[in-house]
Amino acid sequence: MAGSFLKRNQKLFRWFTRNCLTLDSNEVKTILPYKDSGLKIHLFTKKDDGKGSNFYYLEEVEIAEDSAKNEMMPDGKGKDLSVVMMNLVLEQPVQYDIYHYLVYE
Repeated sequence: MAGSFLKRNQKLFRWFTRNCLTLDSNEVKTILPYKDSGLKIHLFTKKDDGKGSNFYYLEEVEIAEDSAKNEMMPDGKGKDLSVVMMNLVLEQPVQYDIYHYLVYE
């Protein structure tokens, strides 16, 4: 999945943009001021990027303040690609069985 729950925290999801984006990218600049623009962010995830097409809708989320950071992620071919990482905060903890499936199975 293009993100993951922080261990033992069912309300905080670490999310990564698609590759080749930075904090200066137009897509990211559109997302970050979401409260001011009225943009709503809904979190869908799946178990693994390469497995199946089952998505789980979790809920509307907020971006944790000051969590957006430029990061580098390996592409599997010996190169690093730029991404933006940010923590998404869920209002309610994810249902335990779904959380356990996504994180531990």
